[in-house]
Amino acid sequence: MAITWVETPTIYKVTLPSGSEYFFKDHEAREYIQDLRDDVDALSNATHWLGVTTSAISDGSTINPIIINGDSVTAVSGDIVQRSGTGAEFIFNGTAWQELGTSVGTLKAFAYVDKGEVEIQPKGTNAASAVSFSGGTNDTFVKSYSANIGNLVKASVPNVTSGGTAAVWSATVSNENLTFSWTPNVAATLGTPIDVATGEINAQGSGDAVVTGLGTPTTGTAVTDIGTATAAAQVFTGTTETLEVDPKSST
Repeated sequence: MAITWVETPTIYKVTLPSGSEYFFKDHEAREYIQDLRDDVDALSNATHWLGVTTSAISDGSTINPIIINGDSVTAVSGDIVQRSGTGAEFIFNGTAWQELGTSVGTLKAFAYVDKGEVEIQPKGTNAASAVSFSGGTNDTFVKSYSANIGNLVKASVPNVTSGGTAAVWSATVSNENLTFSWTPNVAATLGTPIDVATGEINAQGSGDAVVTGLGTPTTGTAVTDIGTATAAAQVFTGTTETLEVDPKSST
């Protein structure tokens, strides 16, 4: 039996950039398989189909000969039969019959479908939780703060002046030889480091001072109602004088 290879094109060795060659095992295996084709053909005769038997054979039984199509047939090692009425298949090992297929156990309907559906009901509990709120108004106001001051912590980061180039590789195939080529990367160039803030703040930081907290506020009392206005009596002050009147005068 000739072997027809269907997976093409193929490669059988790899050449690295260093010039070293490595061979795939499959190249040698194909030659070996080709040499074994006669042995494979011989193995195809290891089992024989005899037919459907009416004999009451079962797994482990040693009935031999058996009845096939009304004839008595003596089985030899490797013979396969099917028992009439059950569909079960058996192979003779030279001494006893061994069941095939269903001998692994009874198959249910789900064994003959590609997909199915199941219903899953989750179980468990969810712990109780509570939410509280707070808030309100008052009649006080903030008069002043005593702010907390800290310094930014600085760090130096690389100053990339040139990004360099990435490594490049390629692969080619010629005469079933896979060859890799490789161009190494060029590293980036760096200038004077740049100072940046790290996000941390402490008294020993060398960066600018920043406010880290508003401190503790002081409060005062505000007037919320001026009440009802009440009218007051007018009081005049000054000096008194004596006025002489002539009874004969008309003024």
